[in-house]
Amino acid sequence: MLWAVSPEGSTYNLGEIRINEAGAGKLKTSTQLQAFSLFVAAEPYFSVRQPSEVLVLENEIAKNTKGEVLLVHEYTLMARAQYEQLGNPLALSLDLKHVPLEMYEARNAAEIARSRGAERYAADIFAKVDESLKKAEDAMARKAGNQEIISAARQAVQFAEDARAPDHPTPGGGAHRAGTRGRGGPGQGRGRGESGRRGCRSQEEGR
Repeated sequence: MLWAVSPEGSTYNLGEIRINEAGAGKLKTSTQLQAFSLFVAAEPYFSVRQPSEVLVLENEIAKNTKGEVLLVHEYTLMARAQYEQLGNPLALSLDLKHVPLEMYEARNAAEIARSRGAERYAADIFAKVDESLKKAEDAMARKAGNQEIISAARQAVQFAEDARAPDHPTPGGGAHRAGTRGRGGPGQGRGRGESGRRGCRSQEEGR
Protein backbone atom coordinates (compact mmCIF):
# COMPACT_ATOMS: atom_id res chain seq x y z
CA MET A 1 0.00 0.00 0.00
CA LEU A 2 1.11 3.57 -0.71
CA TRP A 3 0.87 5.88 2.30
CA ALA A 4 1.21 9.62 2.74
CA VAL A 5 2.20 11.04 6.13
CA SER A 6 1.80 14.68 7.11
CA PRO A 7 4.35 16.68 9.16
CA GLU A 8 1.93 16.28 12.09
CA GLY A 9 2.18 12.49 11.85
CA SER A 10 -1.22 11.68 10.34
CA THR A 11 -1.14 8.81 7.83
CA TYR A 12 -3.37 8.42 4.77
CA ASN A 13 -3.94 5.31 2.67
CA LEU A 14 -3.46 6.38 -0.98
CA GLY A 15 -4.13 3.02 -2.59
CA GLU A 16 -2.87 -0.42 -3.46
CA ILE A 17 0.10 -0.94 -5.77
CA ARG A 18 -0.46 -4.02 -7.92
CA ILE A 19 2.67 -5.92 -8.92
CA ASN A 20 2.82 -7.76 -12.25
CA GLU A 21 4.68 -10.97 -13.08
CA ALA A 22 7.81 -8.97 -13.89
CA GLY A 23 7.79 -7.52 -10.38
CA ALA A 24 6.86 -3.99 -11.48
CA GLY A 25 3.90 -1.92 -10.37
CA LYS A 26 2.60 1.62 -10.37
CA LEU A 27 -0.21 3.68 -8.92
CA LYS A 28 -1.62 7.08 -9.82
CA THR A 29 -3.30 8.83 -6.94
CA SER A 30 -3.67 12.22 -5.25
CA THR A 31 -3.69 13.85 -1.85
CA GLN A 32 -4.92 17.18 -0.50
CA LEU A 33 -1.89 17.48 1.80
CA GLN A 34 0.29 20.53 1.19
CA ALA A 35 3.41 18.84 2.57
CA PHE A 36 3.84 15.10 2.87
CA SER A 37 6.15 12.11 2.77
CA LEU A 38 5.42 8.92 0.83
CA PHE A 39 6.23 5.34 1.72
CA VAL A 40 5.09 1.85 0.72
CA ALA A 41 4.32 -0.80 3.34
CA ALA A 42 3.20 -4.42 3.03
CA GLU A 43 -0.40 -4.84 4.19
CA PRO A 44 -2.84 -7.80 4.42
CA TYR A 45 -5.56 -6.05 2.38
CA PHE A 46 -6.30 -2.76 0.64
CA SER A 47 -8.57 -0.97 3.13
CA VAL A 48 -6.30 -0.92 6.21
CA ARG A 49 -6.43 2.35 8.13
CA GLN A 50 -3.03 2.12 9.76
CA PRO A 51 0.32 1.31 8.11
CA SER A 52 2.43 -1.63 9.23
CA GLU A 53 6.12 -1.56 10.14
CA VAL A 54 6.88 -3.77 7.14
CA LEU A 55 8.40 -0.95 5.08
CA VAL A 56 9.04 -1.64 1.39
CA LEU A 57 9.90 1.76 -0.08
CA GLU A 58 10.22 5.35 1.08
CA ASN A 59 10.71 8.61 -0.77
CA GLU A 60 13.91 10.63 -0.77
CA ILE A 61 14.28 14.39 -1.19
CA ALA A 62 16.05 15.26 -4.45
CA LYS A 63 19.27 17.26 -4.15
CA ASN A 64 17.88 20.03 -6.36
CA THR A 65 14.58 20.33 -4.48
CA LYS A 66 13.80 23.87 -3.37
CA GLY A 67 11.80 24.53 -0.23
CA GLU A 68 11.66 23.74 3.45
CA VAL A 69 12.21 20.14 4.55
CA LEU A 70 9.97 19.21 7.49
CA LEU A 71 10.68 16.31 9.82
CA VAL A 72 7.87 14.00 10.89
CA HIS A 73 8.61 13.20 14.52
CA GLU A 74 6.22 10.32 15.13
CA TYR A 75 3.26 8.45 13.67
CA THR A 76 1.43 5.26 14.55
CA LEU A 77 2.35 1.94 12.93
CA MET A 78 1.11 -1.61 13.34
CA ALA A 79 3.90 -3.54 15.07
CA ARG A 80 5.83 -5.92 12.81
CA ALA A 81 5.13 -8.93 15.06
CA GLN A 82 1.41 -8.20 14.96
CA TYR A 83 1.44 -7.84 11.19
CA GLU A 84 3.32 -11.12 10.74
CA GLN A 85 0.76 -12.82 12.99
CA LEU A 86 -2.21 -11.41 11.08
CA GLY A 87 -0.78 -10.84 7.60
CA ASN A 88 -1.89 -14.20 6.17
CA PRO A 89 -3.84 -16.00 8.92
CA LEU A 90 -5.17 -18.70 6.63
CA ALA A 91 -1.71 -19.42 5.15
CA LEU A 92 -3.16 -18.92 1.68
CA SER A 93 -1.04 -19.63 -1.40
CA LEU A 94 -1.87 -17.46 -4.41
CA ASP A 95 -3.34 -18.80 -7.64
CA LEU A 96 -4.11 -15.53 -9.38
CA LYS A 97 -4.83 -17.24 -12.70
CA HIS A 98 -8.00 -18.73 -11.25
CA VAL A 99 -8.79 -16.62 -8.16
CA PRO A 100 -8.82 -12.78 -8.07
CA LEU A 101 -6.49 -11.18 -5.53
CA GLU A 102 -9.52 -9.52 -3.94
CA MET A 103 -10.81 -12.95 -2.87
CA TYR A 104 -7.63 -13.68 -0.93
CA GLU A 105 -7.79 -10.23 0.67
CA ALA A 106 -11.44 -10.77 1.63
CA ARG A 107 -10.74 -14.15 3.22
CA ASN A 108 -7.79 -12.76 5.15
CA ALA A 109 -9.67 -9.63 6.20
CA ALA A 110 -12.58 -11.69 7.52
CA GLU A 111 -10.25 -13.98 9.48
CA ILE A 112 -8.28 -11.04 10.90
CA ALA A 113 -11.49 -9.35 12.08
CA ARG A 114 -12.68 -12.64 13.59
CA SER A 115 -9.36 -13.12 15.39
CA ARG A 116 -9.77 -9.67 16.97
CA GLY A 117 -13.17 -10.58 18.40
CA ALA A 118 -15.29 -8.70 15.86
CA GLU A 119 -18.03 -11.33 16.10
CA ARG A 120 -18.53 -10.22 19.72
CA TYR A 121 -18.07 -6.45 19.79
CA ALA A 122 -19.21 -5.67 16.22
CA ALA A 123 -21.64 -8.49 15.53
CA ASP A 124 -23.91 -6.48 13.21
CA ILE A 125 -21.04 -5.36 10.99
CA PHE A 126 -19.37 -8.76 11.04
CA ALA A 127 -22.61 -10.34 9.83
CA LYS A 128 -22.23 -8.17 6.71
CA VAL A 129 -18.69 -9.50 6.31
CA ASP A 130 -19.98 -13.08 6.24
CA GLU A 131 -22.80 -12.14 3.88
CA SER A 132 -20.53 -10.34 1.41
CA LEU A 133 -17.86 -13.03 1.53
CA LYS A 134 -20.47 -15.72 0.92
CA LYS A 135 -21.72 -13.78 -2.12
CA ALA A 136 -18.19 -13.60 -3.47
CA GLU A 137 -17.53 -17.30 -2.85
CA ASP A 138 -20.87 -18.26 -4.45
CA ALA A 139 -20.16 -16.06 -7.48
CA MET A 140 -16.76 -17.68 -7.93
CA ALA A 141 -18.21 -21.20 -7.53
CA ARG A 142 -20.70 -20.62 -10.34
CA LYS A 143 -17.96 -18.99 -12.45
CA ALA A 144 -19.56 -15.58 -12.57
CA GLY A 145 -17.72 -12.64 -14.13
CA ASN A 146 -14.73 -11.15 -12.32
CA GLN A 147 -16.56 -7.86 -11.80
CA GLU A 148 -19.27 -9.53 -9.71
CA ILE A 149 -16.75 -11.54 -7.68
CA ILE A 150 -14.43 -8.59 -7.06
CA SER A 151 -17.28 -6.25 -6.11
CA ALA A 152 -18.56 -8.61 -3.40
CA ALA A 153 -15.03 -9.40 -2.19
CA ARG A 154 -14.07 -5.73 -1.85
CA GLN A 155 -17.29 -5.07 0.05
CA ALA A 156 -16.38 -7.89 2.44
CA VAL A 157 -12.95 -6.34 3.00
CA GLN A 158 -14.45 -2.93 3.79
CA PHE A 159 -16.91 -4.41 6.28
CA ALA A 160 -14.13 -6.48 7.85
CA GLU A 161 -11.98 -3.41 8.43
CA ASP A 162 -14.98 -1.56 9.90
CA ALA A 163 -15.53 -4.50 12.26
CA ARG A 164 -11.86 -4.78 13.21
CA ALA A 165 -11.06 -1.07 13.58
CA PRO A 166 -12.41 -0.46 17.12
CA ASP A 167 -9.68 -2.76 18.45
CA HIS A 168 -6.68 -0.72 17.40
CA PRO A 169 -3.28 -2.41 17.06
CA THR A 170 -0.52 -1.57 19.50
CA PRO A 171 1.09 1.66 18.27
CA GLY A 172 4.72 1.83 17.27
CA GLY A 173 6.74 4.78 16.13
CA GLY A 174 8.58 6.00 13.08
CA ALA A 175 10.12 9.01 11.44
CA HIS A 176 10.23 10.09 7.81
CA ARG A 177 11.11 13.27 6.07
CA ALA A 178 7.97 14.99 4.97
CA GLY A 179 7.53 16.53 1.57
CA THR A 180 8.80 20.06 1.15
CA ARG A 181 6.89 23.28 1.15
CA GLY A 182 7.81 25.92 -1.36
CA ARG A 183 7.97 26.32 -5.10
CA GLY A 184 9.16 23.19 -6.83
CA GLY A 185 8.96 20.97 -3.75
CA PRO A 186 7.06 17.70 -3.80
CA GLY A 187 3.61 18.00 -2.35
CA GLN A 188 2.98 21.66 -3.15
CA GLY A 189 -0.64 22.17 -4.10
CA ARG A 190 -2.57 19.01 -4.74
CA GLY A 191 0.16 16.40 -4.98
CA ARG A 192 0.09 13.39 -7.25
CA GLY A 193 2.15 10.36 -6.41
CA GLU A 194 3.37 7.53 -8.63
CA SER A 195 5.19 4.62 -7.07
CA GLY A 196 6.82 1.46 -8.38
CA ARG A 197 9.14 -1.12 -6.93
CA ARG A 198 12.24 0.93 -7.62
CA GLY A 199 11.18 4.23 -6.17
CA CYS A 200 8.59 6.49 -4.69
CA ARG A 201 8.10 10.09 -5.68
CA SER A 202 5.62 12.92 -5.55
CA GLN A 203 4.85 15.29 -8.34
CA GLU A 204 3.56 18.84 -8.25
CA GLU A 205 0.34 19.63 -10.07
CA GLY A 206 0.22 23.21 -11.22
CA ARG A 207 -2.78 25.37 -10.48
